[in-house]
Amino acid sequence: MKIKRKILGIILMILIFLSGGCKKIKVEDDNMDKMNNMKTGKEIIIEAANSFLKSKGIELEQKSVYYDEGNQKWQKEYEWIKIQSSAHSYDYTKKLDVLKGRDYQAVVYSPKDPLTLGGIHWVFVDRQTKEVIYWFGMK
Repeated sequence: MKIKRKILGIILMILIFLSGGCKKIKVEDDNMDKMNNMKTGKEIIIEAANSFLKSKGIELEQKSVYYDEGNQKWQKEYEWIKIQSSAHSYDYTKKLDVLKGRDYQAVVYSPKDPLTLGGIHWVFVDRQTKEVIYWFGMK
């Protein structure tokens, strides 16, 4: 009985081998490394914004990061800033003119603690160069 099992096992291994089931496929190590190290544009933009805020002394461990897809949240914020500017004697939007005509991505940082007022930071990163164009924070 044991001999029959061994013979069946050997026959099965030979069939698998002949059918190609045991072929070893060589994968290029360089290509795998490149695939593992590839980052999305979103990740690179967030990293650029993170590095910038860290250089300004902002502690990111206490912040939530929001990648503002399509800058939709920023557009609403900008409208609010325009309303505030018209209510005051200073036009806050003039400082934001640096964004006009630029292809940028907004990244928003807000306090993780929901009871904290203020502490929001907006970072604007050029989508092509991944450089920070402008940033501002709220107290």
